[in-house]
Amino acid sequence: RKESSAASDVYKRQLLYGIFLGVSIILFILNMVIFFSKKRPEFLFYSIYIICFNLLTASISGFAFQFLYPNTPEFQEVSHIWFLAISNVVIYIFLNFYFEVNRSEKLNKIREFFIILWLIPLTLTFLPSFEFTKNSANTLIFSNFFLFFLMIFKSVSYTHLRAHETDSYLVC
Repeated sequence: RKESSAASDVYKRQLLYGIFLGVSIILFILNMVIFFSKKRPEFLFYSIYIICFNLLTASISGFAFQFLYPNTPEFQEVSHIWFLAISNVVIYIFLNFYFEVNRSEKLNKIREFFIILWLIPLTLTFLPSFEFTKNSANTLIFSNFFLFFLMIFKSVSYTHLRAHETDSYLVC
């Protein structure tokens, strides 16, 4: 009975991952079509992000090692750091295009600094001491999470202010 329950859990997990991957592929194709039709770079960067994020989830779940690079266990140990770093860099580039960020603003300089910081865990993946690599990557993940929400908050507040400016001109 336990064996059938375990097999059922594996089947459900694989089914859910397949649905997630299918939706992601549709999003990738949709964004690439928009990129080629509108020639707007943010859709290209979002498509790259979708691929990298899927590779990240595949490496964490073990599917990438099982299906994409089964003969490289050394890369499997650090692949999630690589895919996470690339995802973070690409999503920041996408957000800069999407929100039309002023490159001279202070928050953008901080984001560029964190993009450069991602080189540290990537470089450390070539060293045998993996613990420091994981710790530096975790610190950067937390920092990027915080910066991401700062960027969203700033963009929403800017949009909100612009909406109020427009409303005040419409009032007679």
